[in-house]
Amino acid sequence: MMKFLINKDYQGLESWIHAIPEEMFTVDKVFCKDRNQVVLTHFQDKKMVIKRYKRPTFFNCIVYSFIRKSKPERAFYNALKLQKKGVDTATPIAYIVKKRWGLYDTGWFVSEYLKEPTLKSLCTDMPKEDLKKLSYDFAMFSMSLFKKGIIDKDFNSSNIMVTEEAGNYHFALVDINRMEWGKTNLAQQMRTMERLDLKPMELNVFLSMYADICKKDLEKCYFFTYWFKIKRRTIVRGREWLKARFHILKVCDT
Repeated sequence: MMKFLINKDYQGLESWIHAIPEEMFTVDKVFCKDRNQVVLTHFQDKKMVIKRYKRPTFFNCIVYSFIRKSKPERAFYNALKLQKKGVDTATPIAYIVKKRWGLYDTGWFVSEYLKEPTLKSLCTDMPKEDLKKLSYDFAMFSMSLFKKGIIDKDFNSSNIMVTEEAGNYHFALVDINRMEWGKTNLAQQMRTMERLDLKPMELNVFLSMYADICKKDLEKCYFFTYWFKIKRRTIVRGREWLKARFHILKVCDT
């Protein structure tokens, strides 16, 4: 059994979307082929991204069937909600849910393609002065998300697209099926930031900007971020840890 929901602005793609489960589309590029598969495709000169979700555990098949929306459904509705709140994201085109024996089996999410670079790739080898400007604009963006009650639980630097216009940076979120909505405290905000997956120097410059803009205690921002990294066992070790610590102290003195 298949369930299709197509954005009203893309009804002209209905026949093409209905052929997606049969993999009757052109694969221009494979972005990811691990737990889930993400590919770039096109139809009628329009570039789009198709994400196929891996079949979850039997328990989650039950959950997605009767208790909460499945991942492709959440990605679709989260995108609409983000746009309504004025946050850039890839426009959702459709979602497809496949059921087997009455239970969720797998699904697809189709969206427009954003060609902009990711935050992670942009930060690589960026001069310090440019990194400060990028960090400032990104801190402003992050603060606006929390003020709007948006909690991205996959706030990874590879899931944040960046454009530069007239010396200012603008950001868009992708891979948005894991989101929550509501008020946050500093610890919860830093738990989100911890997932940025930036180098220690890059992360610390951003934290200093965020603390300054939001009038937060920098040491608390630092503590919560790295505490959650320790809990996830993604903390940098050895010399990189010391370099990060010395850098944050230097930032505190400036």
